[in-house]
Order: sequence, then structure tokens, then C-alpha cells
Amino acid sequence: MNNSLNIIAGYAKGVKLDIPNGDAVRPTSVRARKAMFDSLGDLRDVQILDLFSGVGSLGLEAASRGASHIVFVEKEPKHCSFIKKNIKKVSAYNSDCKYQTYCSDALNIKRWLNNLYNFKPKYIFCDPPYPISKKCFEIIAEDEDFAQFAKNSSLYWELPDRKGESFICVSKYWKPTQMRSFGKTNYIILNRI
Repeated sequence: MNNSLNIIAGYAKGVKLDIPNGDAVRPTSVRARKAMFDSLGDLRDVQILDLFSGVGSLGLEAASRGASHIVFVEKEPKHCSFIKKNIKKVSAYNSDCKYQTYCSDALNIKRWLNNLYNFKPKYIFCDPPYPISKKCFEIIAEDEDFAQFAKNSSLYWELPDRKGESFICVSKYWKPTQMRSFGKTNYIILNRI
């Protein structure tokens, strides 16, 4: 039997999302998701990009709260199958939301980005595995194609530690605007320069 976590609010409040047994994924805690999404406010008609999606808990929480289009990028095929199962559960409550899943490495930016012609995310959630988070940040934050694509987006990067100083780097594309703690989870929020 799989572990599960619930959608916190919105159309699909209480829906259980399946997650694999063990520690293969590290879903953002309920407390952190609630605090983060409460801070984002109204998500009606908002488009969301969920990189390093795991089982899709962040993107699906956004869908439940009225987002219009969610794109998930996750490289692990097993996790992609969980995303697709969880989309079916949530889409029963918000069928107006469009969902796309790319089973691709988020660091292979050109591969998935080339499929997103008319997609304009307001928020981009990034939650890579903690041991490689800094490396992932450096690759994504310095990619010119990604920066052009995300020119009107805010980037929410989950940090592996409380300080996050190692993530505050000079970037020609992104400016850190704030560090936020949602529950015990810490994020650096960046906007395009």
C-alpha cells in the first residue's frame, strides 16, 4: 500500500495523492505547502511550472486552488506515473485546468522547453534533490533560454538548509528578492532582472 498526502485547499481539498513507499521522493510538507500557497493568494487563471515535480504535490495544490495550466517536469519514470495518477484524481474536481507532464530531466532545458510555446508561468516551483540542489540552481539560473521563457515569472526554489547563502549568487538573469520560511521549509524567491 502506498503512502499518501492530501490536497489542502480548493476544489480538490482532502483528495489523497499517492506517493511511493520509502524515501524516493520528499514531498513538501503540508504545513509548508499551506503557508506558501496562502502567501500566493488567488491562483485563478495562473499558469504554473513545477520542476523536479516528484509526485506533483505542488502543481496539483495549485490546480486545486484554480490554476489554469500546470506543467510538470520529472525525470524519474516511476514518479511520472504517480503524477499522472494524481492528475486523474485532482482533475475530477477541476476539469478546466490543463495538465502536461514531461518525463524528462529538468536540467535538459531545451528538451522540455521546446514544447511550451504559449505557456507563460507566473510561478515556477523548483524542488530538486537536496544533495544536487546548488548544482541544479546554477544550471537553471544561468540558462539563457530558460531566462527568456521565464521573463515574467517568480522562481520559488526550495532550499536544503536554513541559511541558503550558497544559493545567493550573482546571476545576469535572476535577482533574489526574499528568503521565506514556510513551516520548516525554506525558499529563496527570485524574479527576473
